[in-house]
Amino acid sequence: MLGSTAVLALACANPSSTPRSDVEVHPDEDATFPESGIETPDLPYADVALRDVSVVDNSTEDALRPGRRDARDTGPPVSRDAADAGCYRDPYAPNRFEPPCEQPPAKANCQVGWCTILPGCYIMGAPWCEPGRAKTRNDPVQVTLTRAFRMGQFEVTQNEWTNLGLPNPSGHNADGTGDCIDNDCPVGNVTWVEALAFTNAMSSHLGLPECYVLEGCTGELGRGMLCSSVRSASASVYDCRGYRLPTGAEWEYAARAGTKTAFYAADIAAGSELNCAGDPALMAIAWYCANAGGATHPIGGKQSNAWGLHDVVGNAFEWVGAVGPNAVGYGEGPYRDHGASLDVTGLLDGPDVLVAQYGQIRGGHYSSRPAQLPVGATLPYHPQFTWPGFGFRLAQTVLTQKNGQTIPPRSKGRR
Repeated sequence: MLGSTAVLALACANPSSTPRSDVEVHPDEDATFPESGIETPDLPYADVALRDVSVVDNSTEDALRPGRRDARDTGPPVSRDAADAGCYRDPYAPNRFEPPCEQPPAKANCQVGWCTILPGCYIMGAPWCEPGRAKTRNDPVQVTLTRAFRMGQFEVTQNEWTNLGLPNPSGHNADGTGDCIDNDCPVGNVTWVEALAFTNAMSSHLGLPECYVLEGCTGELGRGMLCSSVRSASASVYDCRGYRLPTGAEWEYAARAGTKTAFYAADIAAGSELNCAGDPALMAIAWYCANAGGATHPIGGKQSNAWGLHDVVGNAFEWVGAVGPNAVGYGEGPYRDHGASLDVTGLLDGPDVLVAQYGQIRGGHYSSRPAQLPVGATLPYHPQFTWPGFGFRLAQTVLTQKNGQTIPPRSKGRR
């Protein structure tokens, strides 16, 4: 446990916020998917657009219809026939692809709450005709990760948060829904900035370098801490030896665990994007609108993916160490160590903060409908926004020697 002096060091000047253990927040009841008109009262301020593939304008994509591949469409072989999938092009092929693109088989190697993820190449983003996908934000792109990394087997818990001497920010909505309150429940009601600050606090507590530089901060961590700018402490966040958030590319690579489907257990069924009746594949791996009862649940209660990670789909949303992407998406790629640099300013500019400066959140949470749960989906939220069920998990780069052997990071177990 950190002493009072250490706790004060985690706070910035002029703390003025009040504790949020009993916070009441009210969703925007008029929130809609901008282009579909579908009412989504459980998606506060989400900048999301559903793609109705039945009305996609394919006038410029005619050459990409099944059986008529365009010369620029040199993507990898797909695991299913595009025509059978009812898609207007190969579902998993990015616009630009440079072979080889390989990754090792996902195999659980987890100890004391950490799972080691071996590096490789994959296609990041949502397949072109995945039901419920955003129009352009998550278009598939080739990404190669060159560093092995560890990822928290579970979302950061309230016990881990308070063990650093921090006030528990978790709480409920006015209607009683929200975070479960228990040591093994995921910490919730955390902003993107606070998630970054917590990783720094963990690193400092264990004598490791901090991975982020937070500037212009006010308030106390866990009680509404605000910062005007955030940047990675090194040229590449992948070089940092301390704790950090996984980049968006790392999070999706780890969540997919070698799969190409919407969820690591199965694909999303057409027409079920907003269905909370209960999908058998989702019920086994996720706490979401069909089975969560309006609240998060203690970690580890659902089946893991092949890397051994639990709750990457559902339970709590997870902030990642990335911003955006905005409406134009990731770009063409291919990319190597995507998201290596983080440098965001103007975070206190109120409504003038650009989507490109928004923190990125992944995985869906306890009240999410299936459209928010695919591992290729991203949601940009204002970096100072918080809500019950908004949490995160930790990551850490694994060092390697010239002979290819990994060097275990110097740290203690998670729990």
